Formats: sequence, C-alpha cells, structure tokens
Amino acid sequence: MGYEVVIDSLRKASAAAGDAASQSGKVELGASIDDVGPAMPGGRSGAAAASLATAWTSLVKSWSSDAAAYGGNLSTAAEHYATNEEAAKADFQGVG
Repeated sequence: MGYEVVIDSLRKASAAAGDAASQSGKVELGASIDDVGPAMPGGRSGAAAASLATAWTSLVKSWSSDAAAYGGNLSTAAEHYATNEEAAKADFQGVG
C-alpha cells in the first residue's frame, strides 16, 4: 500500500482557489438590496435589509479571504511535495 500525490493537481487546485477568491472578492452582494429600505419606508424591512447587506458583505469578504488562504496552502503543499520528491530521487540515484 502506498500513496501518490499528484503535484500538478495541487497546483491547479491552488490556482482555481486563487481565481475564485479574486473573483468573489469583487462581488458586492450587499449592494443588491440597498434599495429595499428606501422602497419600504417606515417598516422594519429597511433595517433588516441593511443588516443583511452588512452580513453578506462581511461573509463574502471572509469567504474570499479563506479561499485565498486555502489556495496558498495548496501551493505550499505542492512545493513541499515537489521538494521531497526531488530529494527522494536524489537519494535513490545510486541505489541498484
């Protein structure tokens, strides 16, 4: 039994996570409900919509940051695996 790490797949996943982080960071989800309050004056919906907009904005930023960190971690893992693979190849070159 053994294991295999496909380093190129880690690198591709890292790039995909980075792209997702970059794109999601541009999403202004909270802005999509900015007109709710003015459209419904005097009700509780305006304040609720403002709270929701703030929450959505915060969550999108948090998700984007987490996705960027995940992509960075995948990249670091790929580099570690690549370095270890090269070291193992060098160790076994004289064997046999």
